[in-house]
Amino acid sequence: MHVGWLIAQGQRLYRDFAEDHAPFLFVILSWLLPERGTPSMPLLDVLTYLARARAVMVACGLVTLASAGAIVYRATRSVFASLVTAGTLAGSYWVWHEALTRVRNDPPALALFWLGVALLLARSERPLNRHLLAGAGLGLTVAAALWNPKMPVECLVVGAVYLWKLKDAYRGGGIRHLAAAVAPAIVIIAVAVACIASVTSLGDYVFFTFTYNVFIADVLAERGLRDGLKPFEHCDAAFKGVWPLLAIAVASLILFVRKVRSRIRSLDFAIYAFVYAIVLAAAIDIRFIFSYPDLAPQYYLMWAIALATLYGMTAAAALEFVRNEQWTARLQVTTAIVVTVGVIAVMVWKAASSPSWVPIKYMQKRLRPGETVLVSAELHPIAAYDASYYWFVFDVIVPAAMRHTERDASSPLPRVRPEDSPICRAERGLEPRLRFVSEAAVDVLPQTRRCFDRMRAAGRVVRTPVWSVWDLRPEPSRTR
Repeated sequence: MHVGWLIAQGQRLYRDFAEDHAPFLFVILSWLLPERGTPSMPLLDVLTYLARARAVMVACGLVTLASAGAIVYRATRSVFASLVTAGTLAGSYWVWHEALTRVRNDPPALALFWLGVALLLARSERPLNRHLLAGAGLGLTVAAALWNPKMPVECLVVGAVYLWKLKDAYRGGGIRHLAAAVAPAIVIIAVAVACIASVTSLGDYVFFTFTYNVFIADVLAERGLRDGLKPFEHCDAAFKGVWPLLAIAVASLILFVRKVRSRIRSLDFAIYAFVYAIVLAAAIDIRFIFSYPDLAPQYYLMWAIALATLYGMTAAAALEFVRNEQWTARLQVTTAIVVTVGVIAVMVWKAASSPSWVPIKYMQKRLRPGETVLVSAELHPIAAYDASYYWFVFDVIVPAAMRHTERDASSPLPRVRPEDSPICRAERGLEPRLRFVSEAAVDVLPQTRRCFDRMRAAGRVVRTPVWSVWDLRPEPSRTR
């Protein structure tokens, strides 16, 4: 949301401030900013801005849920299976928080990916329509990867299925049907690339979205665990431990053991195999592509959604394998009750754990025109300018950027030295507009800590009521 505000103020993505994501969401957020500058609303209406942004995220999350449910129903023709999938996802705190409500790039990218998969696997009596949908599906999944490239191996699986669809299109209808399968993909990808080019250069986009992130991951791998995270720490119980292993084992029996498969007649095994492959692809990403196990919650979202989809299909297949109507009816009712209770519990948990706006409000109200901040992202006032090009995840971004500029003379990153830090500049009187500084920025380098400690010893900084935040230009104490 801060980046959306910066873009609305006329700043250039990647050039005027650091960022390592594609421009799509930031431009959308810049459109959602409420009007300001009127006598009744002299400051940014943050709550209205947040409400609009979250409405977009919730819409994207619902598209993801609906797409996953549609894929399950397409494969099983079972409402019960779709209920298992949707309930498993909606009952997960991490999925609810990261894929449905939090303002991040992940909800829109996931919505594009799973909607694309749903279209790719869609059924139509008319072959031409089926091929058009397949082309649109591939285009959406590529757009998802351009938006937020956290699904590299999954995209390979989608690409393999699409190539099979192309073969089917050519055999069934020749060049005309082949063109129908290719044209929508080309149009959607071209529109996505054109949107990127309208905001930044393609060279900057590739560097900051792909090259730079790979470099940061390599730096993290060299340093070891940054936060001491455990494997799958940001997963609910349904997506770690024995349950994924059990689901994959049962799915393997269904797919590869003929006697088991012969008892299950209503399952679309092609779709089931596809989802099975997506689950394995997500596991490969987590373990071998990303900086495992030092992973933030969003890196587990694709894994969770694919697993929930597999759970729904496997549950329906298992019920058909058992073929006990009384036991099946009881299980379906029990599942409906458990899903309802689980979703309500997660909603209550989510409401109880909502972050406080008090720290941000404290700083935002005290910032004078032209003053800047150097605080961690979770405490960052939305409508506040930054003292540094590097304004988030200081302990990772700044050292990685310094190393990259040392190694690559053509790096587009601004070259900074420890003494160029706003904190050290403030000590020398060269940063008069810097107002608030957080400990995360202070501790990013040994030099910045020493500069700050000298300022504190001289009484030039004051601790604020906000945890870990210091005021470099405190207001005079009011007297009666």
